[in-house]
Amino acid sequence: MFDHTTSALAGLALAAVACQWLAWRLRLPVILLLLLAGVLAGPFSGLIRPDTLFGGLLPSLLSLTVAIVLFEGSLSFRLNDLSGLGGTVLRLVSLGALLNGLLIAAAAHLLLGLPWLVAALFGAIALISGNSELLPLLRRARPGARLGTLLRQEAALLAPFATLLAVLLHAWLMAGDQHDPLLAFASALLAGGALGIAGAYLLALLLRNHLLPPHLVNIATLALVLGNFTLASTLEQEAGLLTVIVMGMALANMKDLPLRDHVGFKESLSATLLSLLFIVIAARLEPAQLALPGHEVLLLLGMILLAARPLAVLLATLGSPLNWRERLLAGWLAPRGIMATATAALLSLQLPDTAAPLLSLILLLVLGALLLQHLTAYPLGRLLGVAEAAPRGVLIIGAHGVARAIARTLEAAGVRAVLADTDWEDIHQARMDGLTTFLGHPVSEQADRSLDLIGIGHLLAMSHRPALNAQACQRYASEFGAGRVYSLLTAEEKRSSSKSAIGRHYAATRLCGGEYTLTQLGGILTRGGRLAVLNPAEAEQQPRHIPLFVLTAGGALEVVTGGDIALHDGDRLIALLPAAEEQLPLRADSAVTGAALA
Repeated sequence: MFDHTTSALAGLALAAVACQWLAWRLRLPVILLLLLAGVLAGPFSGLIRPDTLFGGLLPSLLSLTVAIVLFEGSLSFRLNDLSGLGGTVLRLVSLGALLNGLLIAAAAHLLLGLPWLVAALFGAIALISGNSELLPLLRRARPGARLGTLLRQEAALLAPFATLLAVLLHAWLMAGDQHDPLLAFASALLAGGALGIAGAYLLALLLRNHLLPPHLVNIATLALVLGNFTLASTLEQEAGLLTVIVMGMALANMKDLPLRDHVGFKESLSATLLSLLFIVIAARLEPAQLALPGHEVLLLLGMILLAARPLAVLLATLGSPLNWRERLLAGWLAPRGIMATATAALLSLQLPDTAAPLLSLILLLVLGALLLQHLTAYPLGRLLGVAEAAPRGVLIIGAHGVARAIARTLEAAGVRAVLADTDWEDIHQARMDGLTTFLGHPVSEQADRSLDLIGIGHLLAMSHRPALNAQACQRYASEFGAGRVYSLLTAEEKRSSSKSAIGRHYAATRLCGGEYTLTQLGGILTRGGRLAVLNPAEAEQQPRHIPLFVLTAGGALEVVTGGDIALHDGDRLIALLPAAEEQLPLRADSAVTGAALA
């Protein structure tokens, strides 16, 4: 017979999966649904009481889960990225962040009477805005490439620094009860930094010397992170979080150690832990914390969203290449989410009574920012004339030689291309070619959080695996529209029987009208063929070619799927030209004409 604990744990797992599915179907930030589920299951109905359910294990479970979240978030910080940044991003993450944090802290102190150190801690946590929340918002807002790149770089650099600042302020706050708070703070900082660096070098040693088989890399990394966190917390209570943040930042900046390409927590374990974490956080709220916020709290949230961030961005971007419309939109887009909530939840467990409202304030800020910005991002972008009307970039599933050749040609023609694949060797070669890549399954939670689709409006599913192509077409049909996803026929599909063929309801429009397979295109390139960008006159003079794309004079990208192709003045044709001795099959149903030249 199952007891209440078993039923509650099963209910938590089912609720977490349901929230993930609803977020996927409704294209909403999953954190909104997770927090709502926690409130309904906890303070609203009383079905789940985390403190009773987990007992004394709850703080430890929360600590370990947050340690994983902060470690993975800190892997996004790379010092090499600073060398390629303009002064605008540097000012945003320095002057802009400092001004924003000070304004938030001052408002919290003046409006709510929080002690200055607690207000500063709230200001630091409120700065944390990760790419996991920003990327979906940018997909919705569709800003230009310049603004989108700037905001992604700001979030990637600011998130670990703001988290580190929050942990340091928390350590200082907790050291206030010691006889020598400065010594306690320095001890936590030293222990956390030393153990973080030591753990990073130990893991790097294991990976560089191939002492771990591939199937153990993820679990070994996870075990080392949690072990290092526990050891640091045992030595100094405040040092655990410092350790995992320093460890992640150190690993991210080691040469020849592409850790993020091999460690994918969010594929399984981390996604489950995160989902359960946020349901539990919301379920632990007291009914009094869910009361309608007073006018002081509403005024504080308004100051943060409508004044502090916009003012900081406007001042930090003075003299930048951004126009005033882009600066206004940048000041509005700053979603908080996973890292901010996780950090506030853990730090609030040890805070004094004077800091009791901290977690509630962060949750209100997270929910308010996500809801308001997701509802208004695209309308505001259109109103300001910043949002792209129709993204023309291409997401290519597969990073083999044919995919890389297509991506290079598109990039040379001014069309953004992103290659997604699970094959490390192909992805590595694509990166050596200077192409934008994503290593991982293109239909996964990791892709939803990390795959940068800004400016992308088409899908070319051209991997060697028909099932993956069909799955990707289904997933991204809701993102781009069913008429903007295409697949390339594979040799396996061409020779497969009806029993093993992919069902028609899963199939997308075929690239090249289904006349050529991936193997055939690869063979043509191997035997001396090349991709070329042709104007109408040049296209008419090339009777032997395979048309792939048309770049219209208006800047749109059209994918060729068979039939006649009419080119006008200003249009360009991207086609595969075989070697001189290559004999292509005759295509009676397709012709290229220069309509404007006739």
